[in-house]
Amino acid sequence: MRSVIVLAVLAAGAARLAAQQEIVKTERALQPADVTAILDAVRHAIAGHTARLAFAPDGPGPEILFGPDGRRRLLRLVGGVEGGFVGGDGTRTTYHTTFETIADYTGRPAIRCDGTRLDGELVLEYRNEDHKGWTPRARAATNHEVSAPILDLLNGVTAMESGDLRTIGAQTARALVAPWSPSTSPIVFDAKTGDPVPNATGTAAARPRAVQMLWIDVESLRPVRWEVAVPDAPSYAMTFTYDSGPAPRIPDGVTAPECVP
Repeated sequence: MRSVIVLAVLAAGAARLAAQQEIVKTERALQPADVTAILDAVRHAIAGHTARLAFAPDGPGPEILFGPDGRRRLLRLVGGVEGGFVGGDGTRTTYHTTFETIADYTGRPAIRCDGTRLDGELVLEYRNEDHKGWTPRARAATNHEVSAPILDLLNGVTAMESGDLRTIGAQTARALVAPWSPSTSPIVFDAKTGDPVPNATGTAAARPRAVQMLWIDVESLRPVRWEVAVPDAPSYAMTFTYDSGPAPRIPDGVTAPECVP
């Protein structure tokens, strides 16, 4: 009896996947209900997997482990900061700091240690600079989290509409399209300098027709590319690479506070 139930569940899952693939592949414009169904399928497809977001498939970028609900669970960022200064005697001093950050998005509301409720979920962040050991802290999530615009699309926070079908590499992908406002939507941090990349400009922010596109592979239903197109300006994009290395994990033996100071 149990085998029959398992087979029935697998058959239902396969039928649902086939139906969702047909929606993504259709030549007609997608309706709002179609977009909602696709996003549900996308979150199911990436659940439990790690995606690295980078400007090149083999480049550096944030690594995001998606939880069982297909939403961000852990995020790892590795990089460095270079700088320097010139002393009064003309002597130049330079420095280089490396860092690794693990952010645990708990899904719980952030609360100050005095009991005050904060906006945003509780994020337990662990940072290791120059391999000196992990330092934990608790904070509330903000609108300026790493890769926030992409995650807002995946989570349905930013409304999207139907886009084109296109071949990306060896994959056929469907675009879901939304407005793009770089002045209010930070992207990621450069792994070498720690600066936002690309640096948003006032000119780009003022263009009303700028759009962002999330490209969904029609077979796996996973995102494969995120792209920004601004009229009369070069476009730029980030690729998704899945399960290319060890998944982000919370450091062993480090206890983070459960409230925000």
